[in-house]
Amino acid sequence: PDDCPGLQSDKLNDAGRALVEFVIICNAIFDSKIADRIQLVHHLPHRRRLNEVAAGKIDVSGSTIFPEAAQTLAVQSPPLISDAAIRVNEFEKAIFTVPGRDDVLAVRSLEALRKFKAVIVKYWVVDVKTLNAMKLKAVVKVTKPDLYARFMEDGRADFVISEFNTATNRPWGKKMVRVPGVKISLISPRIFLVSPQRSDILQAINTYLEKSRAGENDLIKSAFRKAAFFKPEFSNWKLLFPVN
Repeated sequence: PDDCPGLQSDKLNDAGRALVEFVIICNAIFDSKIADRIQLVHHLPHRRRLNEVAAGKIDVSGSTIFPEAAQTLAVQSPPLISDAAIRVNEFEKAIFTVPGRDDVLAVRSLEALRKFKAVIVKYWVVDVKTLNAMKLKAVVKVTKPDLYARFMEDGRADFVISEFNTATNRPWGKKMVRVPGVKISLISPRIFLVSPQRSDILQAINTYLEKSRAGENDLIKSAFRKAAFFKPEFSNWKLLFPVN
């Protein structure tokens, strides 16, 4: 328990989403006193990790997933799903296009954005779901993000949604520019997947999430801000979708 930092710890500074999520898990378990140690299982591929949790071989996933991923698991007993660690509309993304697209860069409303075509990796189910819900001119699906810039340069698509720092943090984002002043948010939450046999862990997570969000200061949101996953510098940008 002494190795588990709190949600306000400086150890979370710029640490990213994954560490915040693990901190939520370890605090939830230690606060509930259902265990005094956590054994970590490292380096499992994403799909196998989810299947191992659903099969009861692992008690809980240390990072969150979208609920849609749990629905695709071929298991006898469905896994348990926690309350939202990242709620609907909290997972925000920027809009990117390629240089020279002044028409896209001028977008300031959902109505204006609907005149354009988005491109997105077809396997990113929640991004696809969000874009489809926006009622755009078209949603073009590709197999990998490396194709984004090419599709936009060729006129087969006009924009993509991605993390705010994509143009600097992703090799495939180097040719893209961010549309200023506007953003969207994904329409699915992020949850923890829990073994069907561990309802005690599910209760511990949900209790900790509720406690941490109570009161004037939402400690979950502030932890994601401290970790630089939620971006305070873009908080005043206009949210085009979903419409408030």
